Amino acid sequence: SYDGFTVPVDATGSGEVTDISFTAHIYVYEKGTNNPISGAKVSISGGNGFGSGTTDGSGLAKITVSNCKLPENYNEIYLKIEITKSGYNKFVDEEGIKIVRI
Repeated sequence: SYDGFTVPVDATGSGEVTDISFTAHIYVYEKGTNNPISGAKVSISGGNGFGSGTTDGSGLAKITVSNCKLPENYNEIYLKIEITKSGYNKFVDEEGIKIVRI
């Protein structure tokens, strides 16, 4: 089962879908303490789209991702989430966000 963030795209047929845009709210917490991490860089990429932002004092980054594409004959694609901050291990989720044809 998929436990990430899902972006539904209302598209009939199997043709390419372009100009998919959305805003993701990503919270970043320290493992073990669950304290929010401020100042972490969060980027989302894939499907021809990209967005990035920095977490605030509550650990939240609001990231707008624009111009994603769902290729012809694909019912879903995955976007990668990367989180970096000096003093912390880099976090990467290759399938952090799923765009789904509905």
